[in-house]
Amino acid sequence: MQLTFRTITGTQPGPHLLITGGVHGDEFEPMVTVRRLIKEVDPAKLRGKLTLVPVVNEPAFARGRRTAEDEKDLARTCPRP
Repeated sequence: MQLTFRTITGTQPGPHLLITGGVHGDEFEPMVTVRRLIKEVDPAKLRGKLTLVPVVNEPAFARGRRTAEDEKDLARTCPRP
């Protein structure tokens, strides 16, 4: 599955920051916030890159539930380093 994301590149070099939302399909506030950032970040005022992923767990979001069909909680099943 390909996640929907937006990368905004600033006019000056700098670090690359990743911001995600929607790890759980029923936590809507982070998804709204990331979508707002996509619209409001001005590349002319940005140094480096900003990658924004509004919904990480798209199957859970489609269900409107915390988990996808497999009932696995991504916060509990992500691989550890």
